[in-house]
Amino acid sequence: MSTSPNFSEIPRTTLGLFIREKRMALGKTLRGFAAELNKAIKANASSSDSGSETTFSAGFLSDIENSRRFPSEKWMPIIAKALGVSVEDLRATDQRMPTDDLQKLQTLNPMYGFAFRKAVSYIQEQNLTPEEVVKRFCSDPNEDL
Repeated sequence: MSTSPNFSEIPRTTLGLFIREKRMALGKTLRGFAAELNKAIKANASSSDSGSETTFSAGFLSDIENSRRFPSEKWMPIIAKALGVSVEDLRATDQRMPTDDLQKLQTLNPMYGFAFRKAVSYIQEQNLTPEEVVKRFCSDPNEDL
């Protein structure tokens, strides 16, 4: 039985563009959206968070929307709720490497570090597209590529 890779899983947009499109579709300005996020952060803050209060500014949100900066994992649920989308929808467009997951795998078996470095070298040498990488990793090994 063939298991073809699902290329619809490869995002066609970035996290920042996704946030911008959703914000604009809701008719929210950068300043207005920043104020809304800050209000939500304050409402969700616990007493242990009081010393490390983070605020969103229009400039910070602009940097996020232009992929110059990224929201921390801690703020993804607040942003998702404000945009009326799921956290999974946001994560699906997040182009950052899952470094925590890669480090956990390497901790379980140090040979993963070697394997990941070889994979990156191979991708660069072969000039593979993201679709080609997914196809090679997710295709049935008994099936001809």
